[in-house]
Order: sequence, then C-alpha cells, then structure tokens
Amino acid sequence: MSSPNPLNLPLGSIMDKWVLKIIVATHFLLTVWAQLGVFLPSGYEYMNIILILTGLWAVAMPESKDSMHMFFIFHLMSILTDIIFLGVFFGPSQDSLCSGITTTACSNFRFSAGMAIINLIIKPLSAIFLFMELRRRSGAYTGFPGHPGSSGYENIDQPIPTNQQVEAAQPHQSALDKPYLPQ
Repeated sequence: MSSPNPLNLPLGSIMDKWVLKIIVATHFLLTVWAQLGVFLPSGYEYMNIILILTGLWAVAMPESKDSMHMFFIFHLMSILTDIIFLGVFFGPSQDSLCSGITTTACSNFRFSAGMAIINLIIKPLSAIFLFMELRRRSGAYTGFPGHPGSSGYENIDQPIPTNQQVEAAQPHQSALDKPYLPQ
C-alpha cells in the first residue's frame, strides 16, 4: 500500500519501511551528541527521551494509529521546547564557557550546541514525513483521537439499518410481577 504523498514523490513502500526508523535513529544520535555539553537543562533530555521512546513505540507497532499520534504530537512539542531551551540557555552558556581563551569546555559547548541546533533544524522536515505516515496509518487528514473523522472507513453505499427490521420484545412476567392472591 502506497503512502499518501502531498509532494507527489515516488516514496512508496521505501518510506513505509525505513523513514520512521531513520527519523528515530537520527534524533536519538543528535540528542546524545547534544547532551555531551553541560549547557542544556535536564528538561531537554527528558523531552527527547520521551520523544525517542514514543518513536520506538511507533516503529514497534507499524499499524498502530495511537503510537503514531503520540509520536507526532511529542515531536511537535519537542520543536517548541527545543526553541525555548536553546533561546534561554545558549547565550549565557556561551558567555560563561567561551569567554577568553578557547578551552575544551568551549569546544564541547560548540559541538553540543551545534548538534542541538542541527537536531532542531531537522525536526520540521521529519515532522512532514511523520505527518505523511500518520495519514497513511489513520487514513485521513484529521485522524487525531477524539475527532469525528478518525473512525476510519465508512461505507456510504449501504443503506442505514432501520428499526423496522427488529421485532419488538414480548414482555415477560415473572412470579414477582404477579399479584399475591391468598387462598
């Protein structure tokens, strides 16, 4: 089965098998390299650990809509939190670690900051592929949980069943329903 493809690229079954695995592995590697420095807070690590775990869940259950929904939602949330973490912690860390002579601490900072920035730059591109996979699994543009369009395929060629085909139930009288008549 071919994936829905808004860009009309010939991805087909190649995307079905490998793109999700490559996305998870790439973000895992870049997150590990970004954590080599000391400037990012523990929230960056926790958010990306949750992201990688939900990504592994989506890889392990290839037909599950829920795992893909969670991975996509956490992926979008991680883009926002990465922007916040880099915006808040990059400047002060650069000032404290790279003031004066270039040191090992400054080199570590530059490498980990570069990996965090590359990870952030790649995330919107991978979000496009995740959305395409989400559409393939859910079969709709709006396949998020709780949305009316997420029920899947509905056959509109068949008539709606009516109550005329169902027989009415006959009332049942039990011994308790009969009035007591002393003899």
